[in-house]
Amino acid sequence: MLIIAVIVGVSIKITKSRLDNIISYTYYSTYTTLRTIASGMLADFNPEDELYQSKNNLFLFPCAYAGNTPEECGFPSGTPWPPECETGKEWSALDCKCAAIQSSLPKKGENFCELFERLVNISPSDSTCNGSSIDTNTTEFADLTPDLVLRNGVRLFNVHNNPALIPQLRVSGNDDETAEKDLNQKGYIIYADIDGSRGDSVLWEDVYPFYLTLGGRVIPAYDANANPDGAGGDSEHHLQVSVKNETFSNDGHRILKWLSKSVSFKEGACQSGYVKSSTPYCTGVSSEADCIAANSGCQLKTIRPLKFF
Repeated sequence: MLIIAVIVGVSIKITKSRLDNIISYTYYSTYTTLRTIASGMLADFNPEDELYQSKNNLFLFPCAYAGNTPEECGFPSGTPWPPECETGKEWSALDCKCAAIQSSLPKKGENFCELFERLVNISPSDSTCNGSSIDTNTTEFADLTPDLVLRNGVRLFNVHNNPALIPQLRVSGNDDETAEKDLNQKGYIIYADIDGSRGDSVLWEDVYPFYLTLGGRVIPAYDANANPDGAGGDSEHHLQVSVKNETFSNDGHRILKWLSKSVSFKEGACQSGYVKSSTPYCTGVSSEADCIAANSGCQLKTIRPLKFF
């Protein structure tokens, strides 16, 4: 009987280890897919493309809009408004000047979802980019309709909703007006059912949220209250990263220093400055001194998990 008990115990441990590896690998694969999509959108950025335009953004106005204005921003009354900007620039109502257009993800949800669909292999569906509405209280996804279903079965929700300021990425001391100008404080919250219809489709069990900022950063979310042992962005069991700092000696030789290895995304992202330490996301983690400078050589490196299944 003792031998049987030992065998059963070992079998349970092996099964759990295998399941943990499956979750880690599928989570990593989903994160990598989202990063590839975000990078593709930034690479294809074209301010003249309607998919990248937004008429309701605070700092992006199409030059086709015209009218007369009272004296404002130093311009005399009667000046066509907003002033026309040269190619590659846009009028910034907040700064009262023409500013270089920053590359970004599309600023409208329907455009974001349409472009997302173009850049990834999906399973055809009548509900593409027309899925169920998701809010912060949603925990059960089994009966909800995704916006996109990837060829590997991963189901993506909330892709078609318009971007908004992301509370976890808000920089302390920034008001809404300032935060709206920061492309990495605003973006999309996508929910990924990483094992598709094969699992229970429950938040934090097989459904995980990811932040995609307008600046193109992909940041795995976490909820320390719901998961005190860690899940998603604050769990090294889901995604591991390392932080590398690259500097040069006085004689020009490259110096590499690993500041941390095989830590959770949260720890590495906050240490490296990929996510600002003054955000709620980085609660309890400070930036490394070597990574604070504007010309810092700190890099966040994701670690691909080994596949045992």
